[in-house]
Amino acid sequence: MKRIVISLVSLSLFGCGSGPDDSGTGGAAGAGTGGFTTGGSNSGGTGGAASGGGSGGGASGGGGSAAILGYPTRITSGDNHNCVIEKGGAIFCWGNDSSNVLTPPTGAFSQVSAIYDSTCGLDSAGKVTCWGDDGFNTTGEPTAAGFTSVAISGSAGCALDAAGAVTCWGRALADGGSGVVEEAPVASGFDLLVRGSGSVCALAAEAVTCWGLDTVPFPSGSVQSLDQRTSWCSVVSGSIVCGGPGVSGAPVSDLFVQVSVGGGHACGLSQTGYAYCWGNDTLTPPADETFVELSGGKAHACGITTAGKVKCWGVGSGPETTVPKDITVF
Repeated sequence: MKRIVISLVSLSLFGCGSGPDDSGTGGAAGAGTGGFTTGGSNSGGTGGAASGGGSGGGASGGGGSAAILGYPTRITSGDNHNCVIEKGGAIFCWGNDSSNVLTPPTGAFSQVSAIYDSTCGLDSAGKVTCWGDDGFNTTGEPTAAGFTSVAISGSAGCALDAAGAVTCWGRALADGGSGVVEEAPVASGFDLLVRGSGSVCALAAEAVTCWGLDTVPFPSGSVQSLDQRTSWCSVVSGSIVCGGPGVSGAPVSDLFVQVSVGGGHACGLSQTGYAYCWGNDTLTPPADETFVELSGGKAHACGITTAGKVKCWGVGSGPETTVPKDITVF
């Protein structure tokens, strides 16, 4: 069993730094230095990421549990597709339609989680529905309702019930899985699940627990956000800390509230709402745009803007970076 528990001092949106300017002038994140790019400038913004995605399912009309600040729940990216919860709770997906991953279930949803060519959603009754690549984590999901969080890995999915206990499904170790099903913690009281390539992490008020393959020693301290694929990044006391291939060169010139990891890059959301991206893939976020949630795909990233719209950017001009309609999230 590979399980890691770290101390979690605070899940506060702003960590130990000062908050964004809520007056509407919004400081910019500054120009890119040290091997990363930024969409910010010194022209000001729209007040920054004051919500940090914290409105969760309530803002999108999907019901269910509210998001923990610093963690995206309304937008998610697989390898070459994205899904977002629109205003009213419906899920809309776009990109490469491998394994019918662009055909989400109907209904009102509060959370979505994607990896590779699979996606799972949590509806307003707390029921998990998965779609996409049936060879991995979209077979055998629980039939009961009342779950509060969902996250998937490359070979399994997991959900939290109302008591914060973990239920996992998918490929067992004997069938080529990564141990996510067998090694799920038996404790309860967790608040949120975080996706991973070969592992899943569960968060509680005081600790982060990860299990499966490729678990990493996330740094201790005031962790506001974490994300993982084959590499990982975390926000610790407002600073970005990363490990693994393709995600070096994290920014040091701003304070952050959220991070999301792609196939060869990572993107961070600053306290002022601007997106920074760094790593092997050269991704340039939209200039003078502020966001409340970010999500990293294989070679692209997307975000929900402070106006409740969706923007995507990345390597090449594939369908995953072209939002096909005017989406309103809130």
